[in-house]
Amino acid sequence: MWTGFTAMKKTNTASNWKSAFNFPTVFMRPRSLIVSVRSLTTPLLLMICMHLAPLASASDWQHWQNKATQAYQAGDYQAAEAAIRRALELAEQGGGSTGYTAGSLNLLAFIQADRGELNAALGTMERAVRLGKTALARPGEQLAALYYNQGMLLQQANQPKPALAALQQAMNDYLALNSSGNGKLWQAVTAQGQLLVAEQPEQARTLLLRALSGFDDKPGFTHRPPVPHQARLAYLLGQAHIQLGQYQAAVTDLEQAIELARQAGNAGLQQNGLEYLASAYEQLDQPQQAGSVLEQILALSEQQPASMSRVMQLNELGMQLQQQKLYADAESRFREAQHTLELLNHTQSVEQALVLGNLASVKFAQQEHNAAERLFEQSYRLYLAYPQRPLNAANTAAWLGTLYYNQQDYQKAEPVFLQGLQWLESAPDASPQNLLVALQNLSALYSAWGKKSQARPYARRAGELKSTLK
Repeated sequence: MWTGFTAMKKTNTASNWKSAFNFPTVFMRPRSLIVSVRSLTTPLLLMICMHLAPLASASDWQHWQNKATQAYQAGDYQAAEAAIRRALELAEQGGGSTGYTAGSLNLLAFIQADRGELNAALGTMERAVRLGKTALARPGEQLAALYYNQGMLLQQANQPKPALAALQQAMNDYLALNSSGNGKLWQAVTAQGQLLVAEQPEQARTLLLRALSGFDDKPGFTHRPPVPHQARLAYLLGQAHIQLGQYQAAVTDLEQAIELARQAGNAGLQQNGLEYLASAYEQLDQPQQAGSVLEQILALSEQQPASMSRVMQLNELGMQLQQQKLYADAESRFREAQHTLELLNHTQSVEQALVLGNLASVKFAQQEHNAAERLFEQSYRLYLAYPQRPLNAANTAAWLGTLYYNQQDYQKAEPVFLQGLQWLESAPDASPQNLLVALQNLSALYSAWGKKSQARPYARRAGELKSTLK
C-alpha cells in the first residue's frame, strides 16, 4: 500500500478596502459606497491510499515513499524529492509497478508545486493520472483521488476549465461508487463551486443545491455532507445567490453557513460568512442589519491579534455607521482602525491614507470643515507617497480641492485637482462619471479664477464626455 499527500493550497486574503465618499463637484456632498463582496478559497489537505499488485522490493519502495512523505510534511522539499525519485526508480524497475509509479508521481507533483515548480507539477500529475487509468479500477477510489488531486493542482494554476473537468470526473466516480471518498467528494464539489461561482453562478447554484441534498437525484447514493462540509457548501451557495442578485436567498444561505461554521468550530469561515452577509444586507438596503453583522465580525476578531483584516472591518463598520448618520460612533471606529494600524507599525501606508480620508468625510458631514481639511491633507500626502490605489487617491484629491475652492484658495486647489485628474486617468476602475466630475471641477476652478483660456480645454473635454453618456 502507498500513501501520498497533496499540498495545502496556498491562499491570499485580499483586503477589500473602500472609501466612504464619492467624487464631489464643488457643490456636492459625500455619499457612502456599496460594499462589494469577497472571495475565499478553502485550503484542503488530502491523504490517498492505494491497494496495488505486489511489487518486487515493495518494502524498499515503501521505505523511500514513507521517507519522502515525512520530509514533505516537514517542509524539507529537497530531501523529499530525492527520496521520492528513489521510490520512483524502484517502482519503475519492478514488475506490475504502474500503480506504484503513479503513487510516487502523485507525491512528486505536490513536492514540485510547493517548490514553486507548478508547470512541472502539472506534467507530473498528468503522467500519474495517465498511468492510473491503465493500472487502477475504473471507477475506483484510487483513480478518483488522482483526478481530485489533478483538479486541485489545476485550480492552483488558474486553469479553471481542465480543473473543472478533473474534479467532475472525481465527483462522478465517487457518486458511482456510493462513496464520499473520506470527504474528497465534498471537497471536489467545494472546489468546483469556487471555480464556478463568479462566472457561472447558476451552474454553481445547481451543483451546490444537489450536494447539500446529498445528491438525492442519484439513485443508490446514501451519503450526506457532514457539518463542516455543509458549512462550506452553504457559504458558496450564498455567494452564488449574491452573484445572481438574489440577495434574500443569499441571506438565508449565509445565516445557515454561519451557524454550521460555528458548530464546526471554523471561526475563519464564520467570519467570512458574516462579511458576505453584511454585503447582502447592504444590497437589500438594510444598513442596520449590515451594521449589526459587522459588530459580530469585530467581536470575533477581538479574540485575535491586531491584523489588517481587523483594520478593514473597522473601516467598513465606520462607513456603515456614517451612512446611518451615527457620526460619533463612525469616528470611534475609524479612530480604532488608526490605532490598529499603529500597533501594526503601518501608519505610513495606503491603508492609513484611506482611513484618514474616511475620517475626514465624517468631519465634513458634521460641518467640521477645518478638521476635515487637516485630515484630507494628511490622506493626500500619504497618497502622494503611496499611489497604489489611484481611484481612492483621486477621491481624496477631489474633496481636498473642493475645500480649497470653497475658501476661494484657487492657488492651493489647482495642483490638487490636477493631481486628482492624473490619478483618475491612471485608474483602470475609474468610471466616466468620475472623470466628468473631475473635468467639470477644473473648468469651474479656472473660470472662478478668471483664467478662461485654461478653463476651456477642460470644459470642452467635459462636454464631449457628457454627450457620450446621454
